[in-house]
Amino acid sequence: MEYEKISREVELNLRPSSPNPNDLPPDLALEVDIANRSDSKLSIYQAMRVPEIWLYQQGTVKIKHLKNEQYIDALTSRAFPSVTAEQLNQWLEVRRTATDLTVVRTVRQFCRR
Repeated sequence: MEYEKISREVELNLRPSSPNPNDLPPDLALEVDIANRSDSKLSIYQAMRVPEIWLYQQGTVKIKHLKNEQYIDALTSRAFPSVTAEQLNQWLEVRRTATDLTVVRTVRQFCRR
């Protein structure tokens, strides 16, 4: 009985009456797989309730949205609605053959549209 009371008090004390901006999850996380698969890290992002992840695996970017506590593939970004997974991958392709300056200019032109 005492345990229930203590755990309930702890739970109530952990809930802020008004959300602290420092306690809110980021709008977007970028996860890059180079040596290790990031799949195991998705559960960490789920626990933090990060609404969107851009996941780079095997040379491709996937956009994933949190829905019903699971990450699902998405075509567009919630954080940047005009950005699609296809667009991100096109920019990566430009990067393989162009200079950093060319890539920056390409992204800027897209953003100004």
